[in-house]
Amino acid sequence: KLANETDLIFIGSDNTIASAFESLISVTDRAKKPIFSPVELMIESGAVAGTAIKQKDIGLKSAEFAGKVLGGQEIGQLPIEYIEDYKVLVNEDSLKLLGLKVPGEIKVQVTSVAGE
Repeated sequence: KLANETDLIFIGSDNTIASAFESLISVTDRAKKPIFSPVELMIESGAVAGTAIKQKDIGLKSAEFAGKVLGGQEIGQLPIEYIEDYKVLVNEDSLKLLGLKVPGEIKVQVTSVAGE
């Protein structure tokens, strides 16, 4: 029902939704509603687009941070760190299915993950 009452759906990095993502895509595709997500795997699996980082990069950054703490550095003295390697990803198959196109000003930044 929700898919029919909205223009689009945004799904963040959420394991509960990830486990039911195929069911969600089935419903939103029938309703012709796009899903956007910052999770590369969700975009590869049917979300139309998102600015994504690799989950592996988050894990590596977390391990690096944990190593500093375990090495004796005070956690309160460590700076906040960010993942800066992200990409604008689109799923060409999903765009085509929903009759959508990437605007020209964004298209120059896009990396396609499906439908090439």
